[in-house]
Amino acid sequence: FRRWAIISEDKRHGARIQGQLADKDVQSTCALATFRSEVRMLRQRSRRVAAMSTQWKSRVFLVAPFLAWVRSVSSSFSCAKTHVTQQQLGELYNRSVEQLRAAQREATNARVT
Repeated sequence: FRRWAIISEDKRHGARIQGQLADKDVQSTCALATFRSEVRMLRQRSRRVAAMSTQWKSRVFLVAPFLAWVRSVSSSFSCAKTHVTQQQLGELYNRSVEQLRAAQREATNARVT
């Protein structure tokens, strides 16, 4: 009878340990799922910030050529003045295109990291 009591106690203890292990497994799985969810959220937020930053920079860089164009159209219609303004507008446009490409590269690099 004593031997049976010892064996049954060992089985109960083993079952208790198995239950605790199962509990810990569920807790660690939930913790991993929560961690992955938070990482996913942070990545989405960083992508959104990078996209907003790129949009903001592109708008800022395009304001100067647009204002130059508006000034050239509204100021005068003389050929000489229009020619100079078109040249200046071309330079501003080229600069803004370079700045826009740099901003896009920066946004791409931000998405990669």
